[in-house]
Amino acid sequence: ALHQLRRWRARVLHTLWPCDRSLWASLRTPSWWLLQAVGHMPFIGQAWWLILALLVDRRDEYQLCAFVVGLRVSHFVGLGLGAAGYACVQAYRCTLAAAAAQPQ
Repeated sequence: ALHQLRRWRARVLHTLWPCDRSLWASLRTPSWWLLQAVGHMPFIGQAWWLILALLVDRRDEYQLCAFVVGLRVSHFVGLGLGAAGYACVQAYRCTLAAAAAQPQ
């Protein structure tokens, strides 16, 4: 059982942050996209990053830096771009509602 957990850990970490492939090679991998999408989901993503924090070897500088950068990118996408997109949609809806309520 421990051997299978280590294999799963290695597969997940190598899929997310491969040391022997470029970003372009990762972009062509469907499993990379799936794991990235899980990290950006609202509630599942928080648990996912907590699990990844437990999986990362803190003595390995590459894994640690990749984890921190990935976590910050996830925050930027979810909190920054997501909130900006939500605000734009709400402003548009408010403008439509104000235009519809105004007599012509």
